[in-house]
Amino acid sequence: MDQASFSEIDAAFSAGGIESVLDALENRLRDERKFHELFECLKMRVRHSLNLPLLYSDAGDDLEADTQDALEQGLIDACRTVGTLLLDNGQIREGWTYLRPVGDRKLIHERLKTIQITEDNVDQVIEVCLHESVDLEKGFQLLLEHYGTCNSITTFESSMYGHPRIERCIGAKLLVEHVHAELLENILGHIEREENKRPDTKTIAELLDGRNWLTADGAYHIDVTHLSSVVRIGRDVTDSAALEKALDLTHYGQRLGDQLQYPGDAPFENHYKSHATYFRALLGQSVDEGLAYFREQAERCSPHEETTAAIEIYIDLLHRIGRTTEAIDAMTRLIPSGMQTTGQAPSLLSLCEAADNYDSIRAQCRENGDLLGYAMGVVKASSGKR
Repeated sequence: MDQASFSEIDAAFSAGGIESVLDALENRLRDERKFHELFECLKMRVRHSLNLPLLYSDAGDDLEADTQDALEQGLIDACRTVGTLLLDNGQIREGWTYLRPVGDRKLIHERLKTIQITEDNVDQVIEVCLHESVDLEKGFQLLLEHYGTCNSITTFESSMYGHPRIERCIGAKLLVEHVHAELLENILGHIEREENKRPDTKTIAELLDGRNWLTADGAYHIDVTHLSSVVRIGRDVTDSAALEKALDLTHYGQRLGDQLQYPGDAPFENHYKSHATYFRALLGQSVDEGLAYFREQAERCSPHEETTAAIEIYIDLLHRIGRTTEAIDAMTRLIPSGMQTTGQAPSLLSLCEAADNYDSIRAQCRENGDLLGYAMGVVKASSGKR
């Protein structure tokens, strides 16, 4: 920094004291894009406006409630100012560091729309959008575009299963659509080469019909591990159009050679066939048949000897197709009270809330000696009647 800058500070102090110094310092730091230093300047301005020492000391501040509130609001405003400037300067990760305590996700969401994605900043945008859950759709789209299917599947499976389905379904939908589009295009290209004509059909099932040669002799048109993973991930899809595509993927999977079909975990051992049954039920197709299959799998499960996954899948399916009362009955009947589950089904409390009936949760809490849970059930039931 040139000596004129220091002279400017001296002149500002002589002309107007501390306020003028802070004005000159802020203007200089903005011009030179020294945003971290600018934040310190803005902090001093807030403290000065409240007649506090410019620098926070280890002794702390003993403040009245109103002054404390004003200080905190001023610091939040400073975070918003500096965070926005950093974003506009292309420093996405650092900008988010300042904006996180502000809690204004809409601001960063809108700012990210205006940022041109480059190889230099794409990792930062993905990190903020995806791993900070600021814009999951944008994050997964960028991940697919820049790092491909394999990395996107790995990211989903390593980071999204701790999120609620309302968030998981965003990435699941994009993965299903992406893999479906890739597989469809590869099949169309193969048919065009063999038949010298490109079909107008837009579903994989119809393209496979009458063309056994497409998958003969171990042939395949997409990485089969990607296909298997995305079909499994497709269970989190809630959009009907995407569910149709997930079902379409299972038609292709069932046509693959046996050596290319990998078994899944219960109740999806026959990976593609059982997933087709699951997706059809969610789409309102062959619902009774689908429920019968998953009910049988659930009732065959021995929860004390193996995972409760098959039971939870059945409970979750019942809830998703609108049979929540039956889901509550299945949970209380098939999962021993107090047993740790895998988290693949809603909690009993969540099911009771959805059904607006808290009898089951109260009965279970009474049996377990859970006074807190019982009281919660009583309060929830009471509040629902007001």
